[in-house]
Amino acid sequence: MLARTYFDKFQDIFITGATRSSFFQFDDPLTSDRPYNFMTLQGHAYPVPEQALRTSLVSKYAALPDYPNPESVKFDSNSQILVFKLSN
Repeated sequence: MLARTYFDKFQDIFITGATRSSFFQFDDPLTSDRPYNFMTLQGHAYPVPEQALRTSLVSKYAALPDYPNPESVKFDSNSQILVFKLSN
């Protein structure tokens, strides 16, 4: 079962590239687990924030400039989460 799970994640990455959609593309509602899945495959397990927290952070930091502007990265001290605004 574990091998099938990893296969599915690799397949998702390749399909994403083949369809020319962004690796960081958001699926409804404001969810993109692709970066978390990729980092897990690389040996880095980061907890995925709950949907309510993601939604509140998106609203709170909507006015940030896009990366690579240095101001596009903020540390939210309330949630202890590092926020990167890649693009709109």
